[in-house]
Amino acid sequence: MFIKKRYIIPPSISLIFALIHGIFIEPSLNIFLSWTLVGLWVDYVIKFFEKIKNYREFNSPHNTSFFVISVIFIGLFYLYSGYYTRLFNELLIDLDLVYVLLTPWITIFSFPFLLYGIYSLFACIRKYEVVYIYKERSVNARKFSIGFSIFILIQNMVFLILILEEEPILTFKPIFQYPDLIFLIITIFLVILPIYGVLKKEPSISDITPEAIASRRDQVRSIESAASRSSQSRPSRPTQRHIEPRSNTTSQRTKRKPQTKKKTKSKRKLSKDEIIKRIRSMKPKAGILNLEDFKCIFCFNLPHYPQDKGRGIVLCPNCKHPAHADEFRDWQRHSNLCSRCDAEIPYSFRTNPKIIHVKSYVKVIEYFKKKENL
Repeated sequence: MFIKKRYIIPPSISLIFALIHGIFIEPSLNIFLSWTLVGLWVDYVIKFFEKIKNYREFNSPHNTSFFVISVIFIGLFYLYSGYYTRLFNELLIDLDLVYVLLTPWITIFSFPFLLYGIYSLFACIRKYEVVYIYKERSVNARKFSIGFSIFILIQNMVFLILILEEEPILTFKPIFQYPDLIFLIITIFLVILPIYGVLKKEPSISDITPEAIASRRDQVRSIESAASRSSQSRPSRPTQRHIEPRSNTTSQRTKRKPQTKKKTKSKRKLSKDEIIKRIRSMKPKAGILNLEDFKCIFCFNLPHYPQDKGRGIVLCPNCKHPAHADEFRDWQRHSNLCSRCDAEIPYSFRTNPKIIHVKSYVKVIEYFKKKENL
């Protein structure tokens, strides 16, 4: 419920400034719209830091559309609007000889988001295999980063032509005719990114350093030691000796009634088709299935057996992405939404989630490895 409140305060304050400026200083539609954009920018910053806090708290990866796409689009929007707004349009740098300028609007409202967006695209090429575009729909991270960088680069070139030609947008004419310094810096990064994405090779097993292997072993040992300490802390039940009663002569003479064995319901063995159907029901929903889809959505590690023995796996009822049961419970204390697809998890499932044995889920992963050639 607290999410809805944050959308009220910043735009309201900016509108008050817009009205004061329009009444006492200069009545202008340009200034009014500019103050509105300032309020929306503050609102987006609040949302951005809340997202960062949640993802860091649960050690969740940032290869989602919010961090990869929306952030850089917000930066581009405020970059382009910086050429038309009359608010904060004083020049910080005006190099007439090289036709480059620097404005406070672009420096404050655009540059931080553009820098973070470029870093997100770089991270997709360097360490992520997929990018989640919308909920469970994913695309190849490397190809997406290269294509998206080229798309933004072409878009910037078209906008630069409009600025040089002094083309108006919605009756607003550009105030500056030369490119901003930040505009040129971002364009250079956008040229380097696709080249880096094409030239970068996939990491092989030999590229993994001994230090990385040692740190991973330490993590596994810490998990095992924590599990052993929790099992030792449980009080053991005292074993009771079964003492048979002494039989007297009268009891020996009496014939014992034959004990009827209780019929136990034997579990029906599943057929091969039923097993495959059950395994396929655990398949994560993704446009391009990848090993990343089988990693825990919180710790971003593949389930292993027996390292994760006793932890259990919980699948999101909507997107079928896995999570360790203990980490899933910690997440549900703060949110009723799935960390991967943002779908609302039913109350009945949150209170009584279906937990899958780690050993069983490892077999599911092995099945899809062979079936999908992962």
